[in-house]
Amino acid sequence: MIAKSQRLKRVLRWAVRIILVVVLLLVIFILEEHIRGRVMLSRYKAELRAKGEKLTLAELNLQLPPQEGSGNVELIAAGQELNDLQRRNRFNVWFVTRLRWAEPGRPIVRCRQPDLGVGRQGLAGKTGGRRGRATNEVTQTSRGEPADQAPTTNQVVQASWADLAEEVSAASNALARVRSVLTKRAVAFPIDYSQGFDAHMPHWGETQNIPTWLALAGLYELHAGGLDATIQNISLLTTLTRVYQDGRFEIVQHRRIGTGERGLDITWEALQSLGWNDAQLRQLQEAWQMRSSLPDMIVALETERSIRVAYIDKVRGSFAEWQKLRRSLLSKAQCGCQDLPNDIAVSIYVTLWRLAWADQDELLLLKHYQNLLEAARKVTTGQAWQNVYHPPPEVPSFLHCGDLSRYFYTQFFRPDPDRPVRSAMQFETRRQMTLTAIALKRFTLRSGHLPTDLHALVPEFLEETPRDYMTDQPLRYRLSADGSFNLYSVGNDGRDDSGDPSPTQGKRLMSIWDGRDAVWPQAASE
Repeated sequence: MIAKSQRLKRVLRWAVRIILVVVLLLVIFILEEHIRGRVMLSRYKAELRAKGEKLTLAELNLQLPPQEGSGNVELIAAGQELNDLQRRNRFNVWFVTRLRWAEPGRPIVRCRQPDLGVGRQGLAGKTGGRRGRATNEVTQTSRGEPADQAPTTNQVVQASWADLAEEVSAASNALARVRSVLTKRAVAFPIDYSQGFDAHMPHWGETQNIPTWLALAGLYELHAGGLDATIQNISLLTTLTRVYQDGRFEIVQHRRIGTGERGLDITWEALQSLGWNDAQLRQLQEAWQMRSSLPDMIVALETERSIRVAYIDKVRGSFAEWQKLRRSLLSKAQCGCQDLPNDIAVSIYVTLWRLAWADQDELLLLKHYQNLLEAARKVTTGQAWQNVYHPPPEVPSFLHCGDLSRYFYTQFFRPDPDRPVRSAMQFETRRQMTLTAIALKRFTLRSGHLPTDLHALVPEFLEETPRDYMTDQPLRYRLSADGSFNLYSVGNDGRDDSGDPSPTQGKRLMSIWDGRDAVWPQAASE
């Protein structure tokens, strides 16, 4: 009995020693990881600052507009009214304002069609969807044409131009207020970036549908033969685009680009109409002469980098922020550890990350941002994206637990390696194509024929040779045998496929960027 007791004491002593050794090793490991991360992060930040990078909001010194614009309240009120109308309409107004493709490179000129090309809700074919959600759009083939067959129990009734006239009439008061604000009053929405991604943006949801309604009004006027009224609506869309240009968040710049894309679609429709004169074309061209969105997207990425870094600092120094991060992780990831409840496992993990790996995670996040920013800045100097952007390696995983690793913050919040910069490049390239198409129309009106090359447009109709942002060359242009022209960008892959608009493998035809080359569309045969 005494011997058993002594053996038990020896076992307990060894167990305590082993536990102490394990704890000591864990403390040493955490300390080593913390010190190593802190040193590497400090060195990298010093290196970035030596290059002129600004890593905090204080260093960026973002200035708020001196005061809210005098037209803010009126624009928000008009936007709310348009939002209500959009929830109640009987066809998909968003779809109506997009190009409708008949085949690659050839959209249908919507304003010449007998109907809008979308299904109308509330008549035969009503699917029981919530009013305001057009659940019965026309089924289309891969070429964008209406499908030959449709179930007789769900016959689609096309929305008519009379339906559009009714919608535009219902929105006329709100649209008149929008026009008044954008043409006569200042619009500026100050954002307090010190609040990070919790910054208050009262205009965000209320103004989101204004571009769609301005485009709808432009399409309606175009169908009625009112070129001047259509130009006015396009000009208002470009003015609204400028309202968003100073936004220092990526989502604000995407709203700006989306607004501009809506205007470019309607501009293409308008250019297919007859009866243009040089004064009208010059007015339209001036509306699209604006500052590039790419530098502003870069500023937005710089701002978001500073906010991301500031948040890691908050987590390091605040238990309340640690709790918020823990709750956020529980909602974002399902921990794969089977022997611990998720809450306990994530709590242990976030504690370990905060003590050992936060600096290493911040370091990796900064490298991802820097890699993207340096490539984007080179694109603004005329270099090709494919030559300057090199994707960073995948985020390494260590002590893997479901979706969690020592670099979980970078996994969740690293910048999209492609979307922000590429969307700005695509918009700017398409804007250059639109300005060029307008200049070609002006040249033809003046001389009676198309120019043999784009240099003939400079400087009378264009300030400089239009750039293809997808490469380091100008836009491609050549005359066709049928008397038309082929104007195109080399597209997303940066390879010249001789102006081939056919979709790349696995792509649906949704925009010019789904083609092998991004080609200025020619109207489909009627």
